[in-house]
Amino acid sequence: MNKTSGQLSLFNDEELQELENSQKLDPRNRKVKNPVANPTAFGWLFQVIAAIVLSLEYKENLKEVKVEGETEDIEIYLTNTAPIYAQAKATMGDVRKVEVSTPTKNAMNTLLNTSNAVSKYSKLIYISNFINPVSLDEIDLSARWLVNGSTLFEKNFQDIPNQGQEYLRERLEKAQEDLKNGKYLYTKKKFDWNKLYVDIMIFESTNEERKKINANPDCKIIDHHNHCVVLSNEIDEIVQRKKLKDRIYNKLLSRFYENAATKSIRISKNRLMGIFITEVIQETESENIKNIYPAYRKMIEDYIDGFLDDQSMNIDVINDITSSFYEYWNKNTLKNNVNAQKIKQNFVNTQWIKFKENFPIDKSKFSKKIQEEAIKLLILQIIDKEENINEIRTEFNEK
Repeated sequence: MNKTSGQLSLFNDEELQELENSQKLDPRNRKVKNPVANPTAFGWLFQVIAAIVLSLEYKENLKEVKVEGETEDIEIYLTNTAPIYAQAKATMGDVRKVEVSTPTKNAMNTLLNTSNAVSKYSKLIYISNFINPVSLDEIDLSARWLVNGSTLFEKNFQDIPNQGQEYLRERLEKAQEDLKNGKYLYTKKKFDWNKLYVDIMIFESTNEERKKINANPDCKIIDHHNHCVVLSNEIDEIVQRKKLKDRIYNKLLSRFYENAATKSIRISKNRLMGIFITEVIQETESENIKNIYPAYRKMIEDYIDGFLDDQSMNIDVINDITSSFYEYWNKNTLKNNVNAQKIKQNFVNTQWIKFKENFPIDKSKFSKKIQEEAIKLLILQIIDKEENINEIRTEFNEK
């Protein structure tokens, strides 16, 4: 069904006349991108990181997130309110001196289009790495626009200085003209200024990358060398250990890149949380690996690493193990005066078989003995990290 025909009930007679004249919503017309195919789009890297940051900002009430959604660059679906739609713009140049009239107009264009393309929204966000996307003068910029590089800066439209509000209104009018000239729907009736937010996430390219792009506009930047401090700090609120943070940072980038290149799949809250949980489990090898016959160790480690990589997309098995251990722990601590480590080891030795069907085995790579030892070791690692896992669940507002 044509997108427009499904929305006729949203408009009154006057707007329907405009719709008859234009007959179409402005399509995104975006081809699915290969994560490593067009790296000159520093803006695409910014978009992916912005999607992660916004997902973590709303993690407590998050349901799903989509990068490269049906109508917007970033679509955040929540459990308790209407979705958030975000349009991302970025420059590889100087974020303090960038000329913002065109990117701001283009952002307002797509946000206006989104307001007409969806039935409900709780926020429309224009997120960029520009220090001054609303074209404030130096007085307001220094006194009322205190952007720093360590946190996400956000202002509701009503809290933006008057000259910034006027600038956004003027940019929206220009966006309307473009839509009208292209014979697209351009009504503002569904656009709610009270739900418009301007977000700034400072993230800059390196001098080397700028030189590379200037010398060859078609070159590829696959490995970006600057970490986004805002994202690093968002991760730091959940886990504090640097080595672990770096692994989570890279895994998040990988997963969100994959999502941007997959047309219809969204990242659920459980999948996002699972990245943190599986990296915590993987952080420290259990001391029990030393008790395993040396010839088996590498195969067992490979089995565990592969399983955890898969489970970062589905943490149901990890949840089953921890809940079963709680039940076992409560029964045995009440009946027996035994130490915690012995209860853990008894649980592993007697209960591992219950979870066997959840641990697939590639018979061409691993024997049943390797599978058994790997399952036991992995269960022990999971329950050893149980406290850390619970802390992460709490951060995501999960029991």
